[in-house]
Amino acid sequence: MPRRAPLPRRSLGLNGAGRDRMTEAFEPPPVAIWSGDDVDLEVWLVDLARDLDLLVARARDMGSLPNSGTEGDVAKVAAGIALRLVLARHVGIDRARLPFIIAPGGKPALAVDGPQFSLAHCDGAALIAISRDGPVGVDIEAPRAIRISPDRRLMLEAEAQSLDPARPLPVEPPDRRFLQAWVRLEALAKTTGEGVGSLLGRVGHATDPLAGTTIDGRAVVVRDLDLPAGTPFQAAVGGVGRRFAAIPSAAAFQLLDARHLLA
Repeated sequence: MPRRAPLPRRSLGLNGAGRDRMTEAFEPPPVAIWSGDDVDLEVWLVDLARDLDLLVARARDMGSLPNSGTEGDVAKVAAGIALRLVLARHVGIDRARLPFIIAPGGKPALAVDGPQFSLAHCDGAALIAISRDGPVGVDIEAPRAIRISPDRRLMLEAEAQSLDPARPLPVEPPDRRFLQAWVRLEALAKTTGEGVGSLLGRVGHATDPLAGTTIDGRAVVVRDLDLPAGTPFQAAVGGVGRRFAAIPSAAAFQLLDARHLLA
């Protein structure tokens, strides 16, 4: 994907849920959460523009902040801290702070027994997925101009459409359509752990189509995420299993206040 200029730093407009309630182990991350009724899946949206300073302070306390780096490096660290805080809800803060195990394809995993997870971030936001049903992958993209050949664009969009044929990609504007296609492809690559480079090598191969990808005999399913109104991002999540496949669309998810999870 081409490099893009950073967006102006601004809040997503999410409420301050999670800031006014704390546990003894950790401060809950400043996020909203998507949770399905029929699948053990959490998807947390982190407002990096609004809460970067809070997350950076926590990174400094944990000794995870680099001595120098670009704004993008700091945002990446902040997104990683948010991931650790979300994981701490499942395995405790001490276990969540352990170094991840990195698979050959680059997919991280907990060093202790716990859920599988995926992290993505872009200018102004991060997306975290937690699953106890098996592998999971997420991606999020900020709006930007796309420079790609028309033939390549059409091929990638067609492959992305095949991953969720019941949910058409947006028609306009063209760059938004492509970015929604791209997050589907990234979500699939992160779910399988093969990485997007390897996945793109499979694009257009009739003998190894992206649609129908399986992990240990379980079909990989990709679904778009309808983020809260007013957020400018494109996002998608991938997972495996019949319960995940039963999710008809992102409309099956309900946006919850993070405080409800901490009550």
